[in-house]
Amino acid sequence: MLEQAFHFNVLLLLPPAVVLVGAVMKKPALPTVIASSVVAGALGGIVQGFTLEQISSAAATGFTSTMLDGHGGIDPQHLPEAAETLLNRGGMASMTTTVLIGLAGFAFAGILTVTGCLDVLMHRLLAKVRRTGGIILATAMSSLGTALAMGVSYLTIIVPGQAFKDVYPERGLAPKNLSRTLEDSGTVFVPLVPWTEAAAYMSATLGVATMAYAPYAFLNYFGVIIAVICGYTGLGIARQKPAPRPAKEPVPATA
Repeated sequence: MLEQAFHFNVLLLLPPAVVLVGAVMKKPALPTVIASSVVAGALGGIVQGFTLEQISSAAATGFTSTMLDGHGGIDPQHLPEAAETLLNRGGMASMTTTVLIGLAGFAFAGILTVTGCLDVLMHRLLAKVRRTGGIILATAMSSLGTALAMGVSYLTIIVPGQAFKDVYPERGLAPKNLSRTLEDSGTVFVPLVPWTEAAAYMSATLGVATMAYAPYAFLNYFGVIIAVICGYTGLGIARQKPAPRPAKEPVPATA
């Protein structure tokens, strides 16, 4: 049925090829994705025969099976349920919740930074930390705590990442150590927390309670253990020349 509705052509590989080339050439992500989307939209009109209005609508609110009316003799009203599930997507509108969560996370991290809360927390947390392993452990615990308190994967990266972004360079550790530790801890731990969106989705999809599959999700908690072991042993830890601590801007006096 899909073969009747769409024209399959080697040119349809161009959009993912644009993304792949952009990644290999280390081009900025946003222009690369926009270029890939433009190419995909052009192919939708040239190869598939969709109108500009349909392409714009698909980009904003997602492709719908009704757009197949007149394509290959397909009747959108009699499509199999599996085909409708595959074709009816959400477009940019479906990403609104994800974008808002990310913006809220950045706002929250910004408030903590500007008010100086993160400085106080980091000073107390790192007062007795001297070894690399301690920094990795503190990062992992902060990310796990964020996962338990907020239950959103994005915030387990944004909040601890903002807090530790200056600590790693100051201690002679490459920033990619921070990125990897955040991924090894809070990000993969969120699906094991029953009150998070990720856990609810996986539980509903698998038909298994979160606490039932958690003991068998080895990757989700072994990552934290391995990250801490690497921190204390030095295995896989990238180092660089220690960066000077950035000077704090003076707070203007109030009348």
